[in-house]
Amino acid sequence: MTRLRITTLLTLGAVGLLAPGVDADPPDRVALAAPDPNAYVPVFEAPPWPAATARRSIKARDHLAPVWSARAGSRKRVLGRLAEDSVLPATRTSRRCRDHGRRGRWYKVDGGYVCVGRRIVALGPRPPRRDDDRLRPRSDEAFPHVYKKVAPTDAVLWNKLPSPRALRFVARAPDHAVRQLPWADETTDGAYWLSLTDETRTVGDVVLQKTVAGQWVRAEYEDKTMPLFFGVALAGPDVLPLAFVHVEEGAPVYCPAAGGGLSPCGTAEKHARFSIDDEVTLDGAAYVTTRDGRFVPRDRVRVARARPLPRAKFKGDKWVHFNLDEQTFVAYEGRTPVYASLISSGIERFATPTGTYRVRRKYLTKTMVGPDPDVGRYHIEDVPWTMYYKGGFAVHGAYWHNIFGNVRSHGCTNLAPRDARWLYHWSTPEVPAGWHGMVGRPGTWFYFTRDT
Repeated sequence: MTRLRITTLLTLGAVGLLAPGVDADPPDRVALAAPDPNAYVPVFEAPPWPAATARRSIKARDHLAPVWSARAGSRKRVLGRLAEDSVLPATRTSRRCRDHGRRGRWYKVDGGYVCVGRRIVALGPRPPRRDDDRLRPRSDEAFPHVYKKVAPTDAVLWNKLPSPRALRFVARAPDHAVRQLPWADETTDGAYWLSLTDETRTVGDVVLQKTVAGQWVRAEYEDKTMPLFFGVALAGPDVLPLAFVHVEEGAPVYCPAAGGGLSPCGTAEKHARFSIDDEVTLDGAAYVTTRDGRFVPRDRVRVARARPLPRAKFKGDKWVHFNLDEQTFVAYEGRTPVYASLISSGIERFATPTGTYRVRRKYLTKTMVGPDPDVGRYHIEDVPWTMYYKGGFAVHGAYWHNIFGNVRSHGCTNLAPRDARWLYHWSTPEVPAGWHGMVGRPGTWFYFTRDT
């Protein structure tokens, strides 16, 4: 029995790309394994949330309360936003301000100024006994909240906890109820993904759960698995080109046969990744060749390749190349590639634009809604690790699918949440601890291209 020994093991930490040896037979043996999702080790550690101090602190009690660059004058502009329930050390100033009609006072926080009035409150010299962080996004995890897709398409989102009578009324005519009851906000007509707290209440025989946005919904959800895929932190430029198996059924692996041609010698799992030497065509079929001489069908993989520095001004800067035909991205520090993975960009009728852009706005999470030609409407709460670069186009995490390497979106560029978290913390502008977002400061370059 001929035995193929893997001679090229990629030094990619705990990913564990290739088995130490594979038999030329049997053909159903896993020759190229996907990394264990449980072996994932975050590359970046998120800064801890600031804590209340014994001197003075402020607390945001409104979602996306603003942080300003200055207290007055032409230099005054919004720099970023605070997350609801975030607590930051602050210094009280003598200047007065107004916030949504309420008179307040300016406080200095790390990176800017906030108006303590309606949306932000002062905690005083004593920190709170209990730091209530139920609504805070978890910046130290790939999934900042618990996410669920609502199962019924006629469920009602309530602005306050409904009574048994209101629930009975809704059961008879949910659309009519939304028009008649002021605290019935909308029905889940479409694809509704919600971010949820752990607070539940039972009204009659109906279990309701509170969302991070403060609404209540019937706790009936579709059984969905969160995507745990992640890319590769590159140990050096020699790792590229790097192939990712992107199809659900995986891929066959072929070895040179003793009498010529190719014979099956194993399989490659979905999300297996391996360095390649070349792309070849044999008897009309296209393959990529691994560095130990095996062959994988080209249409089962996406290939991330090194890209020359596109502009001189990128030299020394961080930049990211997104290949919209190959559905891959490679992040660079100057000329050095440091990370590679799969993406899901816009489908044909919602094409992602090509060109060179800079990150303009970054949010730890951002709710996205809009029309959808298939389901009527999409409503996706707290989309994680969102980086806007051109109008409404953004690169962000996607927790609602696991087909990275294939087009999927309404124009944005979807990344697996673990990859998106990596890119969010690695890229600029840096978002200060306790802030929910940063705006108005241009950051890392995004470079979108097509091969054709």
